[in-house]
Amino acid sequence: MTVIQMENQMTTNKIQISVLWLLLLVTFVHAGEIKVKYISAEHVYIDNGTAAGLEVGSILAIKSKNKITTKLEIIYVAQNSASCKILVTDGQVKTGDRVEIISTPENNNIQPEQAVVSAAVVPADPGPQKSQTKSTAKIRGYLGFQWYSFNDASPKNYNYTQPAVRFKFSGTGLLNNNIDFEIKLRARHYQRSSREPEQEWRNRVYTFRLSYVNPNSPVRVSAGRIIASEISGAGYIDGLYLRHQISKPFYWGLMAGFQPEWQFSRFRTNENKYGLFLGYMNAAPSGLLLRASLAAVGQYRESTISREFLYFSTSLLKNSDWNIYHSMEIEINRDWRLER
Repeated sequence: MTVIQMENQMTTNKIQISVLWLLLLVTFVHAGEIKVKYISAEHVYIDNGTAAGLEVGSILAIKSKNKITTKLEIIYVAQNSASCKILVTDGQVKTGDRVEIISTPENNNIQPEQAVVSAAVVPADPGPQKSQTKSTAKIRGYLGFQWYSFNDASPKNYNYTQPAVRFKFSGTGLLNNNIDFEIKLRARHYQRSSREPEQEWRNRVYTFRLSYVNPNSPVRVSAGRIIASEISGAGYIDGLYLRHQISKPFYWGLMAGFQPEWQFSRFRTNENKYGLFLGYMNAAPSGLLLRASLAAVGQYRESTISREFLYFSTSLLKNSDWNIYHSMEIEINRDWRLER
């Protein structure tokens, strides 16, 4: 068997193993529980979110002796938590109560027997109601300082100091719950006594992203320095990212922009990067989440091909308890390597 035949056979085996792995993961998804974890004066907070297939507008129920006692509607959802407004209740919501999904925004046709709650808790004429919509904006992050000093006692006298700042902040639910952002960077200054250059800044921008994430829109758009989870093998890109939900659980998207300089992450425009992907995401009420994506990526230095490849990944996770991940890259050679 020749080397080329062996490489082709190995690639075929890898593809077969990945497909088998994906099928095994699909059969492993099963249902579970969602529970109340906190109750405020106005809202009920539950211990699962998008990882369990929940979304804004989903209607939930709490039952007692197989009878619905409370109905909730999700008004904000994160990956592993959600906040709900109370639609109707008998006043007996407790931490640890089991919550069930009874309808989603795509199918809110609730059967009459599902909505039966004691009439005493619903006023006959509640009168004018104020809007229940509240801002769910959250900003979090950290700011760190570091000082490093080196004193060289040898005749070379290579003394230097290195103050640094680390900065990371992210925000969600801004501007009517439609905008997210993330900034992560490091600034470092070198001060040397006997080497050139004596003063030098080495800064690195890891992420600088602004995203449109309207929960009622099938489209998500990000701009800035980003890394797409569906094409994480392609690395960072300075440009645009677009994702469109075709129909649950399938979506597609693309990205286009420039490849940052690899050593210090400086911005540059002489190397372009493009990617197109198809994704699948399915979640069970237990928090078990299956993701899979297939992407085609191309990287080009001016008019010369730098790299072209297919990227395939699958992951299976249960909230933050455990995670199984697998990825594979298949290089595409359109005979350009033979020309060099």
